[in-house]
Amino acid sequence: MKRRGFTLIELLVVIAIIAVLIALLLPAVQAAREAARRSQCVNNLKQLGLAIQNYIDTNGALPPTGTYHSVVHNDFGMKPRILPYIEQQALYNALNQTQFYNSVYNVTVTSAAVASFLCPSDGNKSSRVMSADNTKTFGETNYGNNIGTCLTFAGKRFDGPAYSLSPGNVIATTVTLASIRDGTSNTVIHSEWVKGKNTSQDGLNMVYTVPINYDVTAGTPPLLPAGLLASVQSVSQQCQTSTTRTAMFTKGFSWMFMACGIGGGYSHINPPNKKACWFQNHAGSNNPNYIKEVTVVGASSYHSGGVNIGMLDGSVRFAKDSINPMTWIGIATMDSGEIISADAL
Repeated sequence: MKRRGFTLIELLVVIAIIAVLIALLLPAVQAAREAARRSQCVNNLKQLGLAIQNYIDTNGALPPTGTYHSVVHNDFGMKPRILPYIEQQALYNALNQTQFYNSVYNVTVTSAAVASFLCPSDGNKSSRVMSADNTKTFGETNYGNNIGTCLTFAGKRFDGPAYSLSPGNVIATTVTLASIRDGTSNTVIHSEWVKGKNTSQDGLNMVYTVPINYDVTAGTPPLLPAGLLASVQSVSQQCQTSTTRTAMFTKGFSWMFMACGIGGGYSHINPPNKKACWFQNHAGSNNPNYIKEVTVVGASSYHSGGVNIGMLDGSVRFAKDSINPMTWIGIATMDSGEIISADAL
């Protein structure tokens, strides 16, 4: 008896059914993978938050957001100081505290990739090569510490949980837990940003120029509308309409460096997932006197609908892109007295 095989039409129908099933299944698989990546990002921020608390227990204050070489002989950000509290004691011991972050003496540490500083949802690679050893690239980061809104809106000081050891530019008041009068559960310490792609392309990976000069040394803000909310929104609007790219297309390229948008701070001037900017007179500058203290680099991520934020009490929450601007400012400041509802995010 002759065996009957599949006809061409039957085979095509089967292939079509399989293709439909794959098309239906693939989004679910991708969603599950992103959920796992987002969960890891949350865990990273929890670890950073606990590290800050352990640092406070040991030192009596938060770690500074930045230093200046004439005072403490390095230009490290906050993250190198918390290495012992994220199980990176050996890396911390290898630091040369009397040298710059990109010195030949700190090549081994500065080039190290630390998993706790990287969000797995962001596949961008800045791949910026170290001048001290051009065979190595910098260790990158997706996480910045909150410096509040804009320096000098609060009278030549940070209004977020941050302080600098630099002389002259800011009021260098050490921040302790007693300084956080808004409450640790209402104050952000870390959030995330999308890293640069090492190419000048538009998007969350790029840093643009906001057409405003900002004289940090003079301690005076640019000419802006009266009131914190109006000032912040004015700067943010000018950032969002800017089409001028800076030379910074390797955002987040070094977790060691104190500069905002590189390894140091971020601000709550822009709502989540908006364009990142530097002020006009800071754009393209690596002058540590400036870009560790003021920035329009905000929080951004590849998570759908918002960003993860780590609070000072060690908890992690999700801030939606549609968050109320006053709520976004309120959780950035440490002692402004805002009342933040539990469901405001």
